[in-house]
Amino acid sequence: MRYEINKNNIIIGLNCYFNFGLREEWIAALVEMGDEFFPWNDSHPLGKKMVPSASAWFSQALLVEEKTHKLLPLVEIFKKFGASYNLGWEFIWMGLVNNAVFIKWFSVSTELDVSYSIENLSNKLSDDYPAINESGKKCGLAALKDMLTKSPLGGDGAVTFCEMKGNSVKSITRRAKDVDPLTILYGLYLIASKTERGSFTVRELMAADEGSAYVSPIVAFGISPDTFKKQCEGLKSKYSDYIETLFTHGNDELTIFPKKHTVWDIITLTMGE
Repeated sequence: MRYEINKNNIIIGLNCYFNFGLREEWIAALVEMGDEFFPWNDSHPLGKKMVPSASAWFSQALLVEEKTHKLLPLVEIFKKFGASYNLGWEFIWMGLVNNAVFIKWFSVSTELDVSYSIENLSNKLSDDYPAINESGKKCGLAALKDMLTKSPLGGDGAVTFCEMKGNSVKSITRRAKDVDPLTILYGLYLIASKTERGSFTVRELMAADEGSAYVSPIVAFGISPDTFKKQCEGLKSKYSDYIETLFTHGNDELTIFPKKHTVWDIITLTMGE
């Protein structure tokens, strides 16, 4: 299973958001409406342009299939635990940093604990993608601000913190986040599906830029290498059929088994917790 959503065209990726970010209330609507969420109609609880925006975000977050809009197993987590469920949003962030080109750019181009004004981000986006016009930049940054202020992805204890001036976002700071060990396992199986690999070193999981084939949980959540190793060792003890580690004598390799398990199996583990 491989995901190649908008991988090579950030401009198309920005335009499909219509200035909207992925909102918690949209997850609640998806859970309530199920297969009736698409397409938009006059009685839909979301606005007309929100539904195509949701289509893009949902597919990149691995909540629905991109073309068919078929609900994917991740939705079941929110059905069981609610639209604000923290672990579900950690899974969503893993999907977005790997499948939404703009979110990947934000995650690998900004430093932890550094406050970036919206002007800073706009200039940085221009430097990295000169072909993007002002309209595209405004659309992408508006969507980012909307998502981070209307979902658990922004705020105290989240992956980002927004400094506000009235109702406007003044700056955005990316922060390290303590994550559930199952988020690490989900992330590892997600990047395995993208790379068709089963073994990684911690050293390579620490590196990522816009050209990288994947963004690991270490980069996505700002996890320290030592903490990551400890969590992987804990996962090995509890889910030995899913992960092996070799962290002794200077080694830093871990192995997972994508021919036996998929990201959806991690959802099943989560539902049983």
